[in-house]
Amino acid sequence: MNDERPDSGDHVGALDGLRGLAALWVFASHVQILSGLRQLPLLSWGDSAVDLFMMISGFLMAHHYLGRAEAEPWRRPRTWVAFWLRRLFRIAPAYYLLLAVALAAGAWLGHDRDVIGAHFPWTLTRADRYTDHGLPNI
Repeated sequence: MNDERPDSGDHVGALDGLRGLAALWVFASHVQILSGLRQLPLLSWGDSAVDLFMMISGFLMAHHYLGRAEAEPWRRPRTWVAFWLRRLFRIAPAYYLLLAVALAAGAWLGHDRDVIGAHFPWTLTRADRYTDHGLPNI
């Protein structure tokens, strides 16, 4: 289910673009961390990108809630169920897909992390994070 309805008049496309740029900024920051390259200060401020992404997401959630307040009053349990179902179907598919990829390619990813870590030791993570398929690690 899609929370953003461009035809309903309450879609804020510019914020979608800005949120996309913030997500790209977070990705670039992670690439810099994993590669050990920290020469570009703006890209290495990933924590600011996360803050920006979360702030815009929170605003958009509140904005869409206010737009639906009459049709879906927040005090009704049915509204809560609809809200959480929308969150589940929006986030869970990508999460489980990436979890499956991580489990299938964990050893391969771990090897690549070791190669990067050989050149940039401060970026190393524990090797068992990539090979442990136990429930706590998953």
